[in-house]
Amino acid sequence: MTRHFSCTACGKCCFGWVPLTIPEAIAHAGRFPLAVVWSPVRARPGREPAGGLGLLVPVGPGRLLPVRIAPTAYIPPSHRCPELGDDGLCAIHAEKPIRCRTMPFIGWRDEDDQGDLLVPRPGWSCDTGGAAPAVYADGRILERGDWLAERAALAADQPAIRRHAQAVLAAAPHLPQALAAAAAQAGGSVVMGFGPLLRGLTGIDAAEVAGRQGPVLADFAARTAADPALSDYHTRYRNWAADLARLGETA
Repeated sequence: MTRHFSCTACGKCCFGWVPLTIPEAIAHAGRFPLAVVWSPVRARPGREPAGGLGLLVPVGPGRLLPVRIAPTAYIPPSHRCPELGDDGLCAIHAEKPIRCRTMPFIGWRDEDDQGDLLVPRPGWSCDTGGAAPAVYADGRILERGDWLAERAALAADQPAIRRHAQAVLAAAPHLPQALAAAAAQAGGSVVMGFGPLLRGLTGIDAAEVAGRQGPVLADFAARTAADPALSDYHTRYRNWAADLARLGETA
């Protein structure tokens, strides 16, 4: 079966979280509030997520939970991307995250596991009619360049992500339990600050990145201060800003 899709620039997908690669998180530290999100994902029991883009976390006797870990633009779902223009177009189109470029497909899912992504979410205005370009047929993406590029970028991140995961799991013995609880909820995840990952990266000026990220976190803390529904976001932004300030002080 051939599936069709075209973006109508409705801007509805430009709200909320955006998974990033590590280089993108560093490059956009002055634009987006950053977090590290641990997301249980669907996979065959005892197997790593698709393409090895994740890891297996022991969460109980004989139980291994497949988890994807990604730096993320941690934007509340009710808030538009700060780079989304009033015209519904991206203000940083030439350098926007690869996650946005690959839409509606997802790089961390197998190629034959993409069909459901071509069903627009409620309120989205994607064109999936027969006049739109054909994009998917018989379990294959017809224009695979962006999808393959995202897969390659995610694979390149995995050594650093796995080192970070090992350090966090060693320091947080209750994390597997939290991940198991998240897996029991549709779309559940565990959210952490970007600071610990940043500190473990090599070949970058962590203090400089923290200096760009701090004001962004402070800005989003101010944006969410008056909304009780976003109190968790507000608290996290403030705590993460304080953590990154300490990183700058010790540099």
